[in-house]
Amino acid sequence: MLRRIYEAAEADAILIHSKMKDINEIKKFAELFKGTVPIVIVPTTYPNVTVKNLEIMGVDMVI
Repeated sequence: MLRRIYEAAEADAILIHSKMKDINEIKKFAELFKGTVPIVIVPTTYPNVTVKNLEIMGVDMVI
C-alpha cells in the first residue's frame, strides 16, 4: 500500500531521517518498502554504518 501511494503521487524519492542511534529503523522500513521510488537517508546519528550495508538494505542515496 505504501509503495502505491508514493508511486501514484509520482514522488522522486523517499527521504528518511531517523534520530535513533542505530540503523534498525531505516533497515526495517527498507525491508517493508518494495517500491521503485528511491530511498534516500540522512545518517547523522549512525555514522558507523558502511555504504555496503546501505546498499544491501536497498538505500539508493545518502545525504
